[in-house]
Amino acid sequence: MSVAKVTRHVRPAHVVVSLEAESRDEVVKDLAGVLVTSGALTKAKGDALVAEVLGREGEGTTGIGGGVAVPHAKTALVKELVVAVGMSTRGIEWASVDGDRVHVVFLIASPPDANQEYLALMRWVVSLTRSKYWMKLLRGCATPAAVVEVLEESFDHPAGGR
Repeated sequence: MSVAKVTRHVRPAHVVVSLEAESRDEVVKDLAGVLVTSGALTKAKGDALVAEVLGREGEGTTGIGGGVAVPHAKTALVKELVVAVGMSTRGIEWASVDGDRVHVVFLIASPPDANQEYLALMRWVVSLTRSKYWMKLLRGCATPAAVVEVLEESFDHPAGGR
């Protein structure tokens, strides 16, 4: 996957740098709301995405550790991958695999037939979250544009500054 494809999926309009939500369900609703506000989804599709993602959460946590959660759904609601990113300084209880609170959330909706692109995006997100360097930079971002810039850089230089 090229950086152009990453930035097509992660746009400043889809980033919330200071989530107010205090629960997993509220975060999913808020991030889906960002996709609706930006025009990426209709209100009805946003509501349906929330239901699908929370249904998926019922099968097992998407809190992958390191302060990151990746709630996601493969769904006919979207024609291309759609990503929203939310950040919380307080952290959100997510029943993460490591027991830690979540500070960065990647909400991903993928069409059912976009397997390669979806898997590439998921691999990139997981590798990003395993880097203390990139996570420190990401959590220090004050604007949606800065988040997108850090994500673009992390794709070009996955090892970071180490």
